[in-house]
Amino acid sequence: MPSTASLPNTYLSDSSVPPSALQIPFSGIVDLLIVETVFPTLLIPIALCLFMFTKPEIQRKPIFLLNVLSVMLGLVFGGITMATVSRTVAGHHVSPNFVTAVTGLYFFIPVCVQCILFVRIFAVYPPRAISRLLAATIYGTLLGMTLARIVNLGIALKQFSDTAHLSPDPWAVTGVARRVPLVTVELSMGLVYDT
Repeated sequence: MPSTASLPNTYLSDSSVPPSALQIPFSGIVDLLIVETVFPTLLIPIALCLFMFTKPEIQRKPIFLLNVLSVMLGLVFGGITMATVSRTVAGHHVSPNFVTAVTGLYFFIPVCVQCILFVRIFAVYPPRAISRLLAATIYGTLLGMTLARIVNLGIALKQFSDTAHLSPDPWAVTGVARRVPLVTVELSMGLVYDT
C-alpha cells in the first residue's frame, strides 16, 4: 500500500486531514483511550478466575475481600476513565470533577492494593509471635508510610481539583500532575513501600 506522502494531491483534501496542531493531542487521547479500555477489560477474566477457583473457606478471608476490592476499583477506574476520555474525543464538555476523580483513583488504587501486602505481612509476622520492637518497626513503618501517602495524596488532589476548576481545559490537571512535587514524593513512597 503506498504511503500518503507518495499519493497525488488529488486523493487528499485539506478537510480530510486534521491540522497538525490537533493531530498530536488527539493521538495522545486516543492512545490513552485504548490503554484505559484494554486494562480494565483484562480485569474481567481475572475477577471470574478469582471467584471460580477460590475455595469458599478462602472467600471469607480478608485477603480475598481485598483482592475483590482491588478488581472492583480497577473496573470503576476504567469505567470513569473510558467515559471521560471518550467524551473528550467526541468533543463534549468534560466536568473537572471527572478528571479529578480519575486522577485520584489513579493514585489511590495502588495504596488500596498495597493493603494486600500489609495483610500478607501480618500473616507472616503475627504481632504475638514477634518481639514488640520488631512489631513496632514493621507495622509502624508500614502504617506511617501509608498514612503519609494518604495525606500527601489528599493535598495533591486538592491542588489538582483547584487547577481543574480554574482552567478552561479540565485536562490541565494532567500537566500540573507532572510538575507537582507531591506526585514525585508519592511515586517515591510507593516504590519504597513495595521494596
